[in-house]
Amino acid sequence: MRQMDKAAIRAALPWDRLIEALAEMFRQGCEAPLRHRHGWPDGAGAQNTLLLMPAWRAGGHYGVKIVHVAPGNDGRGLPAVHASYLLSDATTGAPLAMLDGGELTDRRTAAASVLAARYLARPESSRLLLCCWAAARSPMPWRRLTLPVFRSRISRSGRARAKTPRAWPGSLPRMECRRGRL
Repeated sequence: MRQMDKAAIRAALPWDRLIEALAEMFRQGCEAPLRHRHGWPDGAGAQNTLLLMPAWRAGGHYGVKIVHVAPGNDGRGLPAVHASYLLSDATTGAPLAMLDGGELTDRRTAAASVLAARYLARPESSRLLLCCWAAARSPMPWRRLTLPVFRSRISRSGRARAKTPRAWPGSLPRMECRRGRL
């Protein structure tokens, strides 16, 4: 079974290919039931959560994103969220690859956001507001937009404010990153 870390996922999913493949998947569709959620106490007073998010195309591939949320990890100096994605053959069930779920999710979120902007933004739009950290952390997919973006803004409230960058050097024109609410 192939193992793919963040670097391998970035190399295998360049933005142009990922955005177009996701657009095609949105057009064709797939089976994606509601996610399963299971919780348990971590023994230190916090509630951990396991999320299972399956999706498949008959005769093609089957995948399940496995997310472990451990809020108590903040106090341990560890990430609160760990994610993996298991890709299998939908016919035989044979596992094909285990992927870094965080990187895969971040790239998918950013690509889906670019598609949403592509289809929903007016052609003359000159401002871009990014409200999702995963979509905002990399400027690269946003360069695929054919909009005359002159001003961009990231808005992030809550605990993750400290992670919001002040600017993206050399990214979108006049990139402005603000912390806090809209």
